[in-house]
Amino acid sequence: MEKFDDNKLFQFVYVSAMRDAVLQKAYEGEKKWLTTEETLEARNKVKEYIDYILEVGFKNQEEHDKKFIETASGVCDVINKKIETNGRNGQFTFGNAQKLINIVCKYFYIISYKDSSVREKFKYCHCPMDSILLENVWSKKKDEIKEQSNMNVNDFKSSWGKENWKINDKENYEVPDRYSIFQDNVRALAQNEGIFPIEYDYKIWGENLEK
Repeated sequence: MEKFDDNKLFQFVYVSAMRDAVLQKAYEGEKKWLTTEETLEARNKVKEYIDYILEVGFKNQEEHDKKFIETASGVCDVINKKIETNGRNGQFTFGNAQKLINIVCKYFYIISYKDSSVREKFKYCHCPMDSILLENVWSKKKDEIKEQSNMNVNDFKSSWGKENWKINDKENYEVPDRYSIFQDNVRALAQNEGIFPIEYDYKIWGENLEK
């Protein structure tokens, strides 16, 4: 029996994650082309990131975050260049990229079920930033967030899809402050429960689905 093509498996996960990343008004341009061969380079950047997690693993948070920024900026560059070249509408923002990458991670985390050695590989991965998690983090950490920034409830819980890079000069990408503050506080909440940030997403979404 021939081995199943792993690329088909990854493509399924990637398409599912992309749909989450551009749902409703999170992305206002044409969407179907985002998962075609036209954006193969973007897909390959995400695949490289996931393969590194599974095959090698990051040594610390700083190493992971550097690769995350490299991946997210690469995806934005590829897709936005295609938008510009082909005269399409829309802009693929940092918010779209973080959701795409983090949801792909969330899907692949499932393989850690009953396998703690695989679980550890996802230790430094981020929690997807979306409306459910923004609401949760604000409700539990609003005092800390107010101390860390000038954000009020509307600033913190505003549309994640329109959140863009703090710095985007092709040489020095920097994630927006809200994303950094969100991840820092998710990490603290997760640590209090003895779990990883990506597991915190499973926990909160699981509780939300049970309501």
